[in-house]
Amino acid sequence: MPEEKVMTIREAQADLRQFLDERGWFPTDTEERYYTMLHAMEELGELARVITHLESRRAKIQAQRNDVVLQHEDLILELGDVFCHVLKLAEAYGVSTEESFQRTMAKNRAKYPLDKFKDLNLE
Repeated sequence: MPEEKVMTIREAQADLRQFLDERGWFPTDTEERYYTMLHAMEELGELARVITHLESRRAKIQAQRNDVVLQHEDLILELGDVFCHVLKLAEAYGVSTEESFQRTMAKNRAKYPLDKFKDLNLE
């Protein structure tokens, strides 16, 4: 199996933009951007469902009932769905996800400096 090329965030954003443009799915107005946000929230809920399933007794109970048991693969797919919607919203509003992430990390580093939080045990 050939090794997949690692994609940067910028490349992922451009790939998604091309995908949307080719299909005429790029959110061009307020209603479409709003729908994209609602769909992103739906995908986040699906991710929460998978994590709840993986981190609780639910999987064991469902296995005993011979029901569908969510797996790590489901987590990977739902994370991908959430990521795609974040990229889609960024594209819709003309925001660089790389710049957005860098600003957030700078804010977090200033808010939570290592010298104050390095050895802090929050458990």
